[in-house]
Amino acid sequence: MEVGVAHQIQSNDNITRSDYYQGIFEDNTIIDPLDGASNSIPRVAINYDIQPFNKFAIGFGGSYLFGESNDTNSDDAYKLTIKNAMSLYVAPKFLVSDTTGIYGKISYNFANSKFYDDNVNDSQFIMGYGYGFGIKSFVTKNLYLLAEVERINYGKETYNTADLANEYNYIFPINTKVTNATISLGAKF
Repeated sequence: MEVGVAHQIQSNDNITRSDYYQGIFEDNTIIDPLDGASNSIPRVAINYDIQPFNKFAIGFGGSYLFGESNDTNSDDAYKLTIKNAMSLYVAPKFLVSDTTGIYGKISYNFANSKFYDDNVNDSQFIMGYGYGFGIKSFVTKNLYLLAEVERINYGKETYNTADLANEYNYIFPINTKVTNATISLGAKF
């Protein structure tokens, strides 16, 4: 079993479309999209490798991101926060030497998200899939370094920000996609 602690850079690119309703009047407009943001987030991962063949292994694992990732639009009127992000993954690995392997990764991801506008906010539990690749190299018998890139698509979620006092209801379908670049130091037990 392996446990790694990582420093992860996360980049968000969210596509936002606003549907605005007031009484029977409907105006379908595109709002200023969320700009995309880079966030630095600590991560812990647990992995277990099975090696059925000499140069091939399959890794099974999970990860958890501490902290939160934030994304806003240009005038900071809208904000999307992702926190408590977790993943379960399978990572087939080709061993290029006794100490180094390159791998692909397929993951199932889930997190809590919250969308804010000027007046109100709405929360959603989001789920999606991810794919990526990386390299892991042991620097000692039990200590390794890992570098990885992963793309996660959480899919489309709809956030409602109703302002009932003014009879407005804003609906924001947001297609959330995240790119992670991870550098990790880990230990094998």
